[in-house]
Amino acid sequence: MNSICRFLLVALFVGASHLNPAVAQTTPTGRSILTLIREIIQIAQQFNATSGPQTIRLTFPASRIVYQQDLKKQGRILIEGISGGNPTRAFVSLKRRPTKNNPNPSTTATWTEIPVNSQTGKIQTSINAPSGWYDLKIVTFRGSVLQAVSMIERVGVGEVFLIAGQSNAYGAYSPLHVAHDDRVSVLNVDAGGAIDTANLPMNFAQAGPGTITGPKGHLFVWAEMADELAGRLDAPILLFNVAHPGTSTQDWVRTKNGEENVVFGAAHPNAPYYHMRVVLRNYIRKLGVRAVLWHQGEYDGGIYTENNTGKPEDRVDAGTPVPGGPSTLYRLVRPTSADEYAQRLGEIVQASRSDAGSSSLAWVVARASYMPYKPPHFYGTAMHPR
Repeated sequence: MNSICRFLLVALFVGASHLNPAVAQTTPTGRSILTLIREIIQIAQQFNATSGPQTIRLTFPASRIVYQQDLKKQGRILIEGISGGNPTRAFVSLKRRPTKNNPNPSTTATWTEIPVNSQTGKIQTSINAPSGWYDLKIVTFRGSVLQAVSMIERVGVGEVFLIAGQSNAYGAYSPLHVAHDDRVSVLNVDAGGAIDTANLPMNFAQAGPGTITGPKGHLFVWAEMADELAGRLDAPILLFNVAHPGTSTQDWVRTKNGEENVVFGAAHPNAPYYHMRVVLRNYIRKLGVRAVLWHQGEYDGGIYTENNTGKPEDRVDAGTPVPGGPSTLYRLVRPTSADEYAQRLGEIVQASRSDAGSSSLAWVVARASYMPYKPPHFYGTAMHPR
């Protein structure tokens, strides 16, 4: 028998034995306590239902989404949606899914009552849950009459990462770069240009063949990293990627300030910062995040070309030969100094924290700015990194 039924049957018998016939035992709504208990028992007996006459349209969570856990391996699962049937009560349960480290989890579902607006059917709440990989079920009732049922498989509490930077963060496609653990998820959406935040893409997928790390990136080495973390931490992992190839810290600063058409050929006029802003404001604020993983700096190390091209004002040391190469290189973009890089990156970090609504948003910064860019056939010769 369901644990709630057992509890309520005990309450029913204990309560009945103490009822004073001369006193009207009622709830604030005017119903008797016994009537209320009977209603709850009728509700509990319908928790195994798989459908109802109405539907629940959930915006959060979605299948394969992951909510960030804290240092005690606890998280809060945000639930947002609307139920038909003008329900007066709503309940949610979490049931663990089998994993490599726990192949036979308990099949008992723990039910929690959550608030619902009986006029609109709106549900907007959150529940606590330990680190894990769950199936989530919501049922709504009007009185004791079942209205709607919604089941979301594979909802996680674990680790969330946001990848940013330039081409080596953006990555490249390879069928070898995949995750094998079922708990590694990505936003499998190639946003291209603008993201419709009014109809936020919620296409999360296992990071396997044919998927990308959206809204702007490939699985690349990140899938293998996440695979390793899922095994070590025994927790679900979710990746977002907002990297843009060929971008400098100056590009990120200018676009976080609202400038447009900074990066030639970019899919969105406000790239590269646009996609970071959208992910932080619309996903990370709801899910949480462990850290931003920043791999950028090659552009800031200086750009060389074999042709004396580019804007005159961008040329530095134009026409100065670089020894060791098959031809003369021209430096088109001067290297960014350490002080400049620190200042610009600090501005980007502060903007990201504001957009995430978290003054403590962590950043992990790779040391990738030691090597300037040169045409591919110069690699293997004397590159003279600064």
